[in-house]
Amino acid sequence: MKGRYKIVIPVVIVVAAIGGYLIFSKPHVVTLPAKNNQVQELVDGYIYDEQTGRYINKTTGVWYIVKDGYKVIPPEEYFDPDKVGIPSGINISNRPNDVWELKEIREITIKSGDTLVDIINPYFMNEHFRMDYEWYAKQVLELNNITDPHLIKAGGTLKIPIYIDKEAK
Repeated sequence: MKGRYKIVIPVVIVVAAIGGYLIFSKPHVVTLPAKNNQVQELVDGYIYDEQTGRYINKTTGVWYIVKDGYKVIPPEEYFDPDKVGIPSGINISNRPNDVWELKEIREITIKSGDTLVDIINPYFMNEHFRMDYEWYAKQVLELNNITDPHLIKAGGTLKIPIYIDKEAK
């Protein structure tokens, strides 16, 4: 099925992954002059690979191309979490929200081009295996008194809560 692509709608969509989530939205595209007077589009938080024409996320390694202003994810990079087989005897479901206890709060300086999702995802995926993403994102918003997650300012400080599972031994 080469040449077929799955188009991601330009509103925030959550795609479940084992151990975390990847969030895709319509990218913020900056147009800059490139080699030989060609125009090259750069997406914040990603690097552009000139050989393949792909935008590669520096954190997750997931890649995509931009077509008509939408992130287009090829089938080999996309998976339907409902169709992923889980071996019997392994439980990877989310833990209940009430088992999480605040361990620490880290302060992150927001850089130009950062989005809330770009900042939250590495902490969520690395520190909070089996936590409900929506619950975690809500905790970050409340801790920082953020009413519009699309409005964060470069140079500002973002508090990132780090939780532990109080039932884990």
